[in-house]
Amino acid sequence: MLVSEIEYLLKLFKESKIITDDQENQAKLILKNNAMNEFSDGNRSVGIRW
Repeated sequence: MLVSEIEYLLKLFKESKIITDDQENQAKLILKNNAMNEFSDGNRSVGIRW
């Protein structure tokens, strides 16, 4: 849910010329990499934060 909300905000920022296409793509890549670093450890969810 949070990822889709962030992607929506990135789209709005790009359409409003607040960020460039390159900045949007870089942010999406960072978001994707962070989501992939999330993993389940037994009954608790653990996220790696950089």
